[in-house]
Amino acid sequence: MKDAKTTLTDKSKRRDVETSIDTIIEAASKKLSEKESLPLASCAESISQEIGCNKDLVIKSLMKARESKKFRLIEGSPYTSLAKFAFSPYGLWFWISVVATLISFILIFESGGLASYFRYAFESILLIFLPGYSIVEMTYPNKDQISDLTRAALSVAISLGLVALVGLFLNYTPLGIRLIPVVSLLCGLTIIFFALALGKKFSSYRLANLATVR
Repeated sequence: MKDAKTTLTDKSKRRDVETSIDTIIEAASKKLSEKESLPLASCAESISQEIGCNKDLVIKSLMKARESKKFRLIEGSPYTSLAKFAFSPYGLWFWISVVATLISFILIFESGGLASYFRYAFESILLIFLPGYSIVEMTYPNKDQISDLTRAALSVAISLGLVALVGLFLNYTPLGIRLIPVVSLLCGLTIIFFALALGKKFSSYRLANLATVR
């Protein structure tokens, strides 16, 4: 009986949330029919007071409506240059990825103590994820182009393929298949691909209409 009651309660809560979201979208549509555009903060505040709903839920609902193309959200002060975009919250993924790649390179010179555990962890990430991830981000710069699961799976598959190609290439050079040349080339290619991905994301950002509701 308890489980049945819990299930009914959960379903009721989900239904209430769905109803609230529909009400929020309806209220936003009504406001936009009266005025062409509204600042997101004031729009959310107004709807929150009007229907007695949490402001955070209003903002989340409007963001979901944007994803389904019901509204357009345009930033009041868009980033006009690649440098500004790179140092904005939109570029945070880039710096995290580049730092992780550089740490992977630095740790190849560590062989003992606690650093060796970090070395194994970062080298594994470099070999099976980061190179492919950089190529996937470059190929699919928009989040909604493919699912997160597909993005992760492609990153692993492409990384393994790229590592094999790097090894094959180095095999025909005087450097040979050794740790430092392999990791150096992988890190260099990964950072180049990340930079190209950042450029493509910036291009998509400039074309997108992302913090006034329209």
